[in-house]
Amino acid sequence: MEWDQGMRLGKGSFGEVFMAIPKNTKISDMKMAVKISSEDRAESLSVEHQILLKFLGTPGIIQCLDGGPSKKRTYYLLLEYASEGSLSDLISKYGEEEGTGIPENHVRVYTRMILQALSSIHSLGYVHCDIKPRNILAFPGSPAAEHGNRGDEKIRKLKVADFGLAVETWKLIQGRGNKNRGTPRYVPPEVLVDGIVTPAMDIWALGCTVLEMLTGEIPWTRLHDIEDVLMEVRDGCRPEFPGWLSESGKDFLIKCFAKDYHRRPNADSLLRHPFVSGGFQRTKVIEQVQQKQRLPGAAGFPLLPHEFCERYRTGLQV
Repeated sequence: MEWDQGMRLGKGSFGEVFMAIPKNTKISDMKMAVKISSEDRAESLSVEHQILLKFLGTPGIIQCLDGGPSKKRTYYLLLEYASEGSLSDLISKYGEEEGTGIPENHVRVYTRMILQALSSIHSLGYVHCDIKPRNILAFPGSPAAEHGNRGDEKIRKLKVADFGLAVETWKLIQGRGNKNRGTPRYVPPEVLVDGIVTPAMDIWALGCTVLEMLTGEIPWTRLHDIEDVLMEVRDGCRPEFPGWLSESGKDFLIKCFAKDYHRRPNADSLLRHPFVSGGFQRTKVIEQVQQKQRLPGAAGFPLLPHEFCERYRTGLQV
């Protein structure tokens, strides 16, 4: 497919992303994005291209329209354009407009979308290795009522993107070489300590992503030094939960953050969890109570951080 390069949309370690305009006048209204590698990242983008080709037509995963070597020894990926930005942008929008995270009822729907994508990824033998809001793209969606929610607000359609760190598990050599795989605030203890990468890595990162949607804050937000974050994770801690979170939400996150990765449920199992499979209607009273508890100065956490961590280490009920 022939295309012209448009305005720049963003930049990352791989290179840059631009709007792409089809030269074919019959599809000139079609919006696309093109990911162009820096010269030293061309091979990485080529690998991502081969992975995306295996997920053509798979719901919940960004679709690759074309790709290949470009001029100046670089590589390009032509992708569908996410007009609503990323999940990270959506979280920021709620923070700016409402002063909170995304409403829990909506988070349930978004979590289900991400889990469905992870189920597809894992069933083909891949681990994404970098699940986080910035790597989940948002597209125009449908009214909240279609998802069992009240109100006129729309629920965006989410798709998992950025497979630059994805690996096939059967090709992976477990060990120290994997300790730097992923984004530190979203990486589970088994990766940091032993370099063990399995689909359970994505489930831990999903838990971090769900917390970020709910609270509007990045995981371990009270720890500014990344080394402190890594120390907490290595010591067997998990991020703190907001006190207003529903019981099904807490149970879902407890399962995502199981210290033993063998005990972390897989995506298919979590799709049957009440947090994402149950009805999403809430009474107005519950919504008002939770909204008040989200306000600045409210008691957001049931335990002090050191108490929470200590109880988690010793296996006590939190």
